[in-house]
Amino acid sequence: MSINELLELLKQTKSKLEQANIDEDDASRLELEGLIIQLKRQIIIGSTDPLRDISQMTVVDVSQLRDLLPQLIQVIQDEQRRVALITKIVNIAKNGLRGAGVPISL
Repeated sequence: MSINELLELLKQTKSKLEQANIDEDDASRLELEGLIIQLKRQIIIGSTDPLRDISQMTVVDVSQLRDLLPQLIQVIQDEQRRVALITKIVNIAKNGLRGAGVPISL
């Protein structure tokens, strides 16, 4: 049974007590109203608690990150060399086109 269903059940029980003309000062009725108030409070607190689902979160294993650092550095260096090579090729092509008299706006 969910909390909302339980709250609805308590409200129905309260209505039955009211229909049966149970005195408002009756201890059972006061306890029931107290339970309803507590349950409403718990619903509000539960809906605004940012940590309520933290137990369902998966933990990422970061223990291998240090081992992967050399590979990452190598990939970065490879990419830097690739960019340098492409820049060199583009500059050679620009100079060749300029030498041929083609106007370059790049």
